[in-house]
Amino acid sequence: MKLRVWLGLMVGCAACGGGGGTGGTGGAGGSGGQSGCMAQFPSSYLDVCEPAAPQTELARTPCNNPHGILEACATDNSTTPALGCLPNHADGTATPGPVTLAGFVKVFSAGPSSDKIVVQVFRASDLTGPGSLSTVSPLGSFTTDVQRDVQAGTVRACPQADMGTNPPPCVVPQPAACTPACGVSQYCDATTSPGAPTCVQRKRYEARYTFANVPSNTELVIRTSGMGGEADQTLAPLIQYRVIAATSDSLCAGDPAAADVCWKDAQKTTFEASVPVLSRSDYQSIPTTVGLSAGLTAGWGAVAGEVRDCQNVRLEHAAVGYGKVPDRPLPERYAYFNSNPFMTLPVNGKTETDALGLFSGMNLPPGAVRVRAQGRSGGQPKDLGGADAIIFPNSVTIVGINAGRPVNQP
Repeated sequence: MKLRVWLGLMVGCAACGGGGGTGGTGGAGGSGGQSGCMAQFPSSYLDVCEPAAPQTELARTPCNNPHGILEACATDNSTTPALGCLPNHADGTATPGPVTLAGFVKVFSAGPSSDKIVVQVFRASDLTGPGSLSTVSPLGSFTTDVQRDVQAGTVRACPQADMGTNPPPCVVPQPAACTPACGVSQYCDATTSPGAPTCVQRKRYEARYTFANVPSNTELVIRTSGMGGEADQTLAPLIQYRVIAATSDSLCAGDPAAADVCWKDAQKTTFEASVPVLSRSDYQSIPTTVGLSAGLTAGWGAVAGEVRDCQNVRLEHAAVGYGKVPDRPLPERYAYFNSNPFMTLPVNGKTETDALGLFSGMNLPPGAVRVRAQGRSGGQPKDLGGADAIIFPNSVTIVGINAGRPVNQP
């Protein structure tokens, strides 16, 4: 998932509905009206509060979109959402088994190469509170090494962010295909135009991680961070929920560099699942640009994610709500984002997801968080499901909604 987290809406913008700093926040444990919804989250929906109910019909993002979104898009180019799995609750019949979990460490927006990233995997059920990441032993730990992956031919290269409205995708370079050889700051793309390999100016490399003997059919949590699992001058910790190597998932197809949430082999022994990483500069600068002059409150965090359909395709025009107080805190700000995967920015005034399906709620105290999405399908409201997760201190929690994954809410 590519996430420029938090990015709320400024006081006075069309979607704010009220002040966000004090009266607009449920994060500090304030109470609203009978519904528990208030200020910039006035719309009550099931067990959450939304800025506004969705008004436009849901649409999934086709791969022939004009934005350059080539991951989690509809390969058949249909914009009709696949919603047949909803409501999606785990049936408990799938048996866990040891598998290999692997994937690219994807950098959000225009961040640097994903080098020396510490990737750790946990059982979600072992994480019972905001301090548990420090007390629970991970199932595995892995440190990325871009140079090692370059030499092995497994690294993924991504283009410069300013290559127009439809830039080439991130690909595994094939240096032998380009004649003459590409320059040191370029890579050979032999995938985008078969038969006509091209040298492309490189923005960054994205390394891979691998874990052996992790349980399938089990909700996992993956943390990406600096060395030692903590924030450093380059990276901010991201904690990704809803990682499940489900035996019901399909085999990977097409470009190996674009494969995600799929099985690499027919025996279903290796599961491909990319994980995100966030630059420290984004973590620090984004809140200040939207009116939080001091940034995120020290020791607090944020939640972000994407809304997808049952075939793991991004959904546009979904509305996202957050758990009602006092049971769950409301974020101090919310945001939806534009559709540019290489320069992802908030759009003030938006009340529904765009083609990337991105949403965020920022400035939440450590502890439980609940998110849920709804949309309009056939002119009627449609519950898209959601998830419970934990906000950890000075971190961003990633929660994907649907994507064919069973909800973990009551």
